[in-house]
Amino acid sequence: GNDEFDKFHGIRSIKGLEHDSKEEYLKSVGGWFFGLNPGQSTKHLEILVEEMETCDVVIIGGDPFNEISLGVYKGLAPYAALIITLTKFLQKPSVLYNIHMGRQLKTPVGIELAKYCIENANLVTLREEFSLQAIKDLNIATSSCTIAADSAYGLDPVNDFDLGLKILKDEGIK
Repeated sequence: GNDEFDKFHGIRSIKGLEHDSKEEYLKSVGGWFFGLNPGQSTKHLEILVEEMETCDVVIIGGDPFNEISLGVYKGLAPYAALIITLTKFLQKPSVLYNIHMGRQLKTPVGIELAKYCIENANLVTLREEFSLQAIKDLNIATSSCTIAADSAYGLDPVNDFDLGLKILKDEGIK
């Protein structure tokens, strides 16, 4: 987890299946989630399960349903599906938080993963009506879905163009 983030939001977050650093991720390109590749430590997987066993709810945020990277145990949608599966095993409620369906899903695998996650989550909060309609258009049940405001509306903008350019440069984004 991130102590500063957790304190600010009054939550406790834990490390999931992402790699420890950008460098570690780049070394494993073509591999699976961290801990699922031969030779990688699985200690964080034990901690993940232990923490999930004692939590009140598991929250998956962001935009897991895109088809940038779909594969077995790699990519955002498979990550969400794996976590939803763990919540089922551990009998914990799950929330897909602040979902935006901005890219139309086209592949059968992408649609199936979105359907699995949305229909198995206890609650799905969506950023806008558009996302609800996109889910309906894919013939995915929406009984767990509700529209809430985009959480980015609560952010205070920083109007510093140079700072933005510096962040992009520091992150290697052209």
